[in-house]
Amino acid sequence: MALGRESLIHGSKLLKPVSSKFGLPLDHVNYITAQLIAIGLSIIFRKLFNRKIAPTWARHSIAIITGVWLTLFCFGPSQTFQLLLVPTVSYLLMTKLPDSIAHHAVLIWSLGYLSAHNIKIKMIVQRDPEDYVLDFSGPLMIFVQKLSALAYSVHDGRLAAVDKNFKEKLVQNRSKFRSKYLVETEPSFLEFFSYIFNFFGVLSGPTCFYNDFIEYMETDLGETTMRTIVGKKLAIAFAFLFGGMFLDSHFHFRSLANPEFLENSNWFVKIVFINFGMIGMRAGFHFAWTLSDALHNSAGFGYNKDSKKWDLVTNVNSVECELATNPQTQIRNWNIQTTYWLRLVVYERSPKNLATFMTFGLSAMWHGFFPGYYLFFSFAHFLTLAHRRMVKKGVIQAASSKFQNVILQWIFYAFNLVAYHTVFNYGGVGMQLLTLERGLTFYKSVYFAGHFVLAGVLAFPFRNMARETEENKTK
Repeated sequence: MALGRESLIHGSKLLKPVSSKFGLPLDHVNYITAQLIAIGLSIIFRKLFNRKIAPTWARHSIAIITGVWLTLFCFGPSQTFQLLLVPTVSYLLMTKLPDSIAHHAVLIWSLGYLSAHNIKIKMIVQRDPEDYVLDFSGPLMIFVQKLSALAYSVHDGRLAAVDKNFKEKLVQNRSKFRSKYLVETEPSFLEFFSYIFNFFGVLSGPTCFYNDFIEYMETDLGETTMRTIVGKKLAIAFAFLFGGMFLDSHFHFRSLANPEFLENSNWFVKIVFINFGMIGMRAGFHFAWTLSDALHNSAGFGYNKDSKKWDLVTNVNSVECELATNPQTQIRNWNIQTTYWLRLVVYERSPKNLATFMTFGLSAMWHGFFPGYYLFFSFAHFLTLAHRRMVKKGVIQAASSKFQNVILQWIFYAFNLVAYHTVFNYGGVGMQLLTLERGLTFYKSVYFAGHFVLAGVLAFPFRNMARETEENKTK
C-alpha cells in the first residue's frame, strides 16, 4: 500500500482544489504552476530589470529572491533550507580550501548530499513506486552540476593565473570545454547564488555554465523580441505534456511489472506497452526541458553565439531523439547539458584510458542508486557496442544500399526505427521500474528477448561487408 502521496508533499497546498478537480498530483500541479509564474516573472524581469534600467546587483538580487520563493512554493521550508545549505557550504569550500583540493571537495560534498537523499528516496520507492513525488532532488541534481562545473572552472582559472600558457595547453590537449568555460574572475557571493538560485533555472535547470550566465546578467538590454521563439517552445512543451498524459493513461509502463497483466497479455500487447509506455514516460522529460528552455529564453538568456540559435540551454532535441535509429544519435540529443557537464568535470580531466569509465561512473552516481538504473546502463552499453559492430561490419549500410526505390527506402527506415526503439525501450523499462524485483519480473515475462538479441548481434560472425564494398570500388 502506498503511504499516501499527499503526506510526502512538503510544498504549498493552495492548489489542492485544482489537483482534486482535474485528478492531477498536487506536486505536478505546483511544479507546472511555478514554471508558468516564472515565465510571467521573466517578462517583468526583462522589461523592468534589464541592464538599461537596473544595475547588475539588482538583477542578481531579484533573480535570487524570486528563485527562493518558487522553491518554497514547490518544496516547502525544510527542503528549501537544504537547497540553500548545499551551495552555501560549497561556496565556503571553494573559497576557503587550498586550490589543490577545493574543486574536488565541492563535488564530493554536493554529490554526497545528493547521494544520501537518493538513498532515502530509494527506501520509499522500494515500498511502492507510487509514493515517489517531485521533491527537491530535481533542483539538487542541477545544483550538483552547476556547483561542480563552477568549482572546476574556477580551479582552471587559478591555474591560468599562475601559468600564462595554460589556456593554450588546454587547446592543444583538445580540452574544448575546459578552455571555453575557464573562470578568470571569481564570483562574488551574490553572483554565485544568482547563478545557482535564479528563478528561471532553479526548478528544472537545465545546467548552464557560469561564463554564459554572468555575461547575460551583465549585458542583456531587453531588446530582443522573444514572443515567437518562446511561443513555439511552449506549444511543443504542452503538446508533449498532453500527449504524454494520454499515452500514460492508456499504456502505463508500470503495468509491465504487474504479474497479472504480464500473464494475460500476448507478445503484441507487451511490445505496444513497451513502446508507447516509454514514449509517454519520456514525454514528461520533453515537456519539462522544453518548458525550461522557453523560460530561459523568455528571460532573454539562451542565445548561442556559435550556432546563431537560441539553443544555449536546450537540453533535448525532441525530433532527432525520438526518430533516432541508433544509440549515438539518441544520446547526442538527450540530456545535452548533462553531457557537457560530464565532459567539463571528468572526461577532459581523466587519463585517456580511464576517461569513459570515470565519466560513466560519475553519471551513474549522479542519477542515483536504483538497481533499475544499472540494468539500463549496462544494457545501453552493450546496445552501443552492438550497433558499432554492425556499422564496422557494414551490415546496415549494405542492407540500406539494396533499396533503390524511395518508397522501399522509407519502409526500410521505418522498420529500422521501430526495431531499434523496441530494443531501446525494452532496456529502458528496467530503468523506469526502478527496483531489481520489478525489472526482473518484466524481463522474465519476455524471456530476456532483448538481451538475447544483443548477444546474437555481438556473437554472430558477420561478413565484413564494409571491406567487400571497398574492394569492389577499387576493382
